[in-house]
Amino acid sequence: MSRIRILLLLTLASALCMAAPTPARAAARMDVRLVDPAAGAEIGWYHQEKNSYVFFLPAGLSADGLRVSLPGGLPMELDGRPLHDGDSAAGFTAGEQHQLSDGRRDYVITLMQSENIPSLFLTTESKSRAYIHKKKGNAETGAYVYYLPSGRVGAAGKLEYIKGRGNASFFFPKKPYQIKLDQKASMGGMAKARKWILISNYQDRSLLRNKITMDMARAAGLLSTPESEFVDLYLNGEYQGNYLLTEKIEIGEGRVDIANLQKATEKVNGVSKLDVFPRKYNNPVKTNPSKSKYYDIPVDPGDITGGYLIEYESYYWRYQDNPAAYATRRKAVLVIKSPKFPSKAQMAYISDLLKRFEDAIFAKDGMDPDSGMHYTELADLESLVLRYLVEEISENYDGNDSSLYFYKPADSQSNLLHAGPAWDYDSSYGSYARNKGMAVLRPAGFFINASSLRQHWWPALYRQPDFAEASARTYRQVFAPLLDELLGRADPVHLGSLEQYERLIAASAAMNFVRWPLTYTKNRAEIKLALTHAGNVEILADFIAQRKAFLDIAWAEQ
Repeated sequence: MSRIRILLLLTLASALCMAAPTPARAAARMDVRLVDPAAGAEIGWYHQEKNSYVFFLPAGLSADGLRVSLPGGLPMELDGRPLHDGDSAAGFTAGEQHQLSDGRRDYVITLMQSENIPSLFLTTESKSRAYIHKKKGNAETGAYVYYLPSGRVGAAGKLEYIKGRGNASFFFPKKPYQIKLDQKASMGGMAKARKWILISNYQDRSLLRNKITMDMARAAGLLSTPESEFVDLYLNGEYQGNYLLTEKIEIGEGRVDIANLQKATEKVNGVSKLDVFPRKYNNPVKTNPSKSKYYDIPVDPGDITGGYLIEYESYYWRYQDNPAAYATRRKAVLVIKSPKFPSKAQMAYISDLLKRFEDAIFAKDGMDPDSGMHYTELADLESLVLRYLVEEISENYDGNDSSLYFYKPADSQSNLLHAGPAWDYDSSYGSYARNKGMAVLRPAGFFINASSLRQHWWPALYRQPDFAEASARTYRQVFAPLLDELLGRADPVHLGSLEQYERLIAASAAMNFVRWPLTYTKNRAEIKLALTHAGNVEILADFIAQRKAFLDIAWAEQ
């Protein structure tokens, strides 16, 4: 994500904060809470305006089973009847207004309740969000409780940490998070793991773009694309809104399931962290303007052919921001996500493969001039086509520039570079552009393969006739039917329809947009926006329908 874009997004976020009612915190002296006595999870009230407060209840938790926690333990009155600290919350009824009084002031209380989706309660050790919100990477220990939609506890335990994450998204009022559990656990039927991502979807008013696109990528066969599920998130008892809980993109069983070269390197060197060794730089020369960063690690494992997890970035400044990266002669940046601290030999191995691949796709005949190898002898064509189509179909604003993952298994598994997993689609389907009239806002027309920037890989690939032909064929055979399912034109074999996705989260979305109000803000890009969740899902559906109509013609069988 470019620095210019980040600044623009920060400006927009600031404007939204000024235009929208400030997400107020519960009054310090009157922090009324509802508590689950079994699991200890707490739900604090949310100050909506003046003397009006809202309790956001997750799916499956009835007020009958909750207890009231009153500030200082002082008694109050609920609808004229005495209410004591520790009493049942049965007097609160979802959808109805109640009068709560402390003898000096009356409070209007409303209960909203989610449906269909799980909830996740996170508690920091300090009981405050201030530290983790101050700076990305600030981490704090804590605890978690994961409730199933039925209200039954599905998992619970300690957090090794919770921290903010994201680039521009970290600076939005509704922040994304990464958590690491003290022990592996399964949530939402996903494989057991310790690390999980919570995507806030703050700038996506449909709340659906990330979910439907990653579901589509998985259904199409793009391996290792994260599974995900919607959750209602609570942090220190305060409702944070509707989030997408996803698997983290990392090497491991149930994630990107390839050899873990980082662990193997740590083992042969007898260390738990490889950054104890000094960082080195491969300084460029005039005949080879590429450069790389690696670590002076004494011993390499016997096999350094994999696995590698790599993130492509078109922004050259990302080279400076990461401990290990390779900048190509066309100024594309390949961030080595794992091993995070590669040795000299490991960096030489993977950067040579990446160089040969880049040189091959930019050559007219698709051949690397140095080795004489065709790009399909260096990378897996099927995964390249699938990942390109996900970006082009979704018309992802960042589809040429950021969050583009590749992985290289050990040669014993595959000697090819693979594209994927799919990731990061909140700026897709016409939801983001810098200025009015940008092509990314138009459903008709190619966007990803139309770029002329010298560092972009997808346009170079699309100029290869076999890649273009495979893309058109795979679109017709795989993606067109999936889009029909999304649009409700075919039976939901692999995907639900947008209408089904909307119904799934309707109650949660209603709570989310009380917590983070929908407001109309005029922007210079003139992105289509609505003031209801259903209206924004309709805008998304209309964009997808128009996009499919264009692609059906552009990639029709000749």
